[in-house]
Parts: sequence; C-alpha cells; structure tokens
Amino acid sequence: MTVICNKCGTIDDFRTEKKSNNLVAYCNGCGFYIKNLPYSEPALYFGKYNGTKIKDFTTPEMMNYLHWALNNCKLTGNVRKAIVEHLGIKEV
Repeated sequence: MTVICNKCGTIDDFRTEKKSNNLVAYCNGCGFYIKNLPYSEPALYFGKYNGTKIKDFTTPEMMNYLHWALNNCKLTGNVRKAIVEHLGIKEV
C-alpha cells in the first residue's frame, strides 16, 4: 500500500502513532495527518482480551471467548473475518 501526503506530496515517508483503536499515519516531511491505517494483524479491541491479536488465541478458554464474541458482539469486518478464519468455521 502506497501512502501519499496530501499536503506536501511525500510518498511512503511517514510515522505511525496508535490513537485509540486507530493506527494513524503522519508525514515525516511536514508532520501533516495523512490517514488511519489498518492494523497489520487484527486484534480484539474490547473486554478481557483487549489488545490481544486473534492469532494468539490458543487455549480452549480463549477459543470459547472468540465463539462468544462472534455470536454476541458487533465486530468490525476484518476482526470478524479473522475470528471466523482462526476458528475454522463457515459463517452464514
């Protein structure tokens, strides 16, 4: 993915900062906000396992939590997709 600063036109020269649930890109050239970037690996953003990457859910208790979250929480697209893939189930 190419990241271009809309203010000075710099290409792929940026730093990132974690703000809330976002990974934010700022231009190294002018310091201007560029955009929110997707996290490289989806993680839960709430509850008991807040900040835990989906791939790190390995114990039976953690897997049960993923099943619960899938059925009871409103999850964003990439987090929901990562959980479904990690659990190896087909979603209807």
